[in-house]
Amino acid sequence: MLSSVLLEREAGMQAGGNTGGNIVTRGDTVPANHLHYLIELGREAGVELTPRLPPALSQLSPEQEEILCDDFYQLIETLLSDTQLPGSLGPALGLRLGLKFSLVDYGVLGYACICAPTLGQSIRTFLHFQQLAGSDSSFYERMQVSGDSASIQVSSRHINEALNRFDSELSVGQWLGAGRTHLNGDDMFERVHFEFAKPDCADQIEALCRCPVAYEQDQTELFFAAEILERPLSMANSITAELCRQQCETLLQDLHNCGGLAEQVRRLIIHQPGAVPEPEQIAASLNMSYRSLRRRLSEEGTSFKDIHNQVRMGMAQEYLRATHLSTAEIAFLLGFSEVTNFHRAFKNWCGQTPGEYRSA
Repeated sequence: MLSSVLLEREAGMQAGGNTGGNIVTRGDTVPANHLHYLIELGREAGVELTPRLPPALSQLSPEQEEILCDDFYQLIETLLSDTQLPGSLGPALGLRLGLKFSLVDYGVLGYACICAPTLGQSIRTFLHFQQLAGSDSSFYERMQVSGDSASIQVSSRHINEALNRFDSELSVGQWLGAGRTHLNGDDMFERVHFEFAKPDCADQIEALCRCPVAYEQDQTELFFAAEILERPLSMANSITAELCRQQCETLLQDLHNCGGLAEQVRRLIIHQPGAVPEPEQIAASLNMSYRSLRRRLSEEGTSFKDIHNQVRMGMAQEYLRATHLSTAEIAFLLGFSEVTNFHRAFKNWCGQTPGEYRSA
């Protein structure tokens, strides 16, 4: 039954170009189901969120499968700062939202995970293709195995403290839900660690996680027994799993190619915060010579230096807007050897000094 559904999906995608449901095609979007589940969560708490939506989100068509992450996180930031929200919606908003998700919400990627032979292969499949689920705009996840223990580690891409916590909760909620799906309702994770301080709603968080929770830890992490990675999955189907993986590989390549070579360079630079990447190293990562990299970027109307400046200045603006870090600390984080060099670069880029930008 599942195989026939997937084959119908594939035929539809080949005919109409559809990505198979809630798979992003751009690095600056998240799947639209983030918004749909948020609205559903609000209604369960007696709050109609539709009137609160920014214009870009209130005009979505039913067929739209992804939304700009800036629009989504603007809405989240507004909701998190709204003291009038009912208590049943406000606390642990990210965790409650994450628990709404199931594996089938990830389209063909979800089916690739469901049909994998073992739990371990299912997790590795998802992590390999996580960019298709919008991770470039939210959080990055990886699995760590050490002896008898294993864990999923979560790193938010947001500097803003409230959004960082939201992302951590959202990821944890999604993994808790996926684990319960795989284990027929049982809990996969033995304990959860969060980076943020213990909140007033800690009891609610522990009730939702159904396991011990610790706060102010080095990183957000979900722990489980390594032995269950070898557990066979009840819906394992090697043919369907391979078909789905092939589709995911194609979609991931399309995602990487979106925006051309400049976008690929931007991705490589932004994943090395605080480093000063050498263009030769970036070229090698893209399996080309520096000369070819320079020529092809020129054909796209840009250069390595321009892209590097765009990434650094964008991060500088976010640090200045969303944190209390000093300009000296921000300069260090962005790889500037001298604060004066950072001041000069920022003013050339924005027409304002870092202090003027922060005050404005």
